[in-house]
Amino acid sequence: MNILILGLGNIGLRHLQSILKIKADKLNIYLHDKKRLLINHNQNNHKIHKVYNIPKNLNFEIAIISTTSEVRHSLLKKIIVNNRIKRILIEKIAFTSKNQYLSALKIKNISINYPRPLMKSYINLKSYLRKKTIKSIYIYGSKWNMLSNSLHFMNLFYFLTNEILTDINFTKIHNKKYKSKRFGFSEIKGLIVFKNKKNQFLKLVDTSIYKENIIEIFFNKKILRINENLSKISFYDDQNNLLKQKKFKLELQSNLTSKIILNSYPNKIFKYLLLKNNISNELLYLKLINKLKKINIIFKKIKFT
Repeated sequence: MNILILGLGNIGLRHLQSILKIKADKLNIYLHDKKRLLINHNQNNHKIHKVYNIPKNLNFEIAIISTTSEVRHSLLKKIIVNNRIKRILIEKIAFTSKNQYLSALKIKNISINYPRPLMKSYINLKSYLRKKTIKSIYIYGSKWNMLSNSLHFMNLFYFLTNEILTDINFTKIHNKKYKSKRFGFSEIKGLIVFKNKKNQFLKLVDTSIYKENIIEIFFNKKILRINENLSKISFYDDQNNLLKQKKFKLELQSNLTSKIILNSYPNKIFKYLLLKNNISNELLYLKLINKLKKINIIFKKIKFT
């Protein structure tokens, strides 16, 4: 089985770590990065091929593009022209223009790496909420990289509600940016509110008044609070009285990629990763970025993904 990874930054390396755990097959893993790769040629019975040009005339089970978004579309075109690829997995934000999205939609089996719909805790949560009406989802905390992570929570909203967001309000963004934990990238603080045609809301807040990063889900006169850092989910009534608590353990990316390759997820789960099902959210997010840059000179050169 041949596997291709383009981009070996932090996320690309996590994909590689997960793939190397696969024991069922001997894999040919092709790695391409603009930097020199200090990785052994053979690991766990798998063959590592470090390539400095895009491979040609090969059949790949999956190609993973974990570069930054500005080069992703050009790399995508190169690999599909020169190879046969069964599936493609890319990082968010997928592309930098609407035309690139429309072009990519012509390619079958492209998915975006949104890990939460693949995690057991969130799959169980979706099952619990199946017949309940979600009124809003509220994400709040301090310095949780709102600009970079918004799309993950837009996808979580889609996963839990089966609804795509359609509108956005960002009038309460702070009039400055700060350095992200990722070198050379920028982040913002403030309030962003998304909603859909059913008047369900996704509210994102980043402000120093909060000490913990929390996900809140409001439904049927109840509140559900998730603290991912503490692996805890708490259930409250509408008077904010605690009803019960449970463990809420998240799976690491270094465990998820191998399951994607081995087709461990049913189609009803994997559909929440498909580009064609997430394009509306991605374009809405791209609209947010472009408007921020247009209305405020501080954000004109912001690098966000």
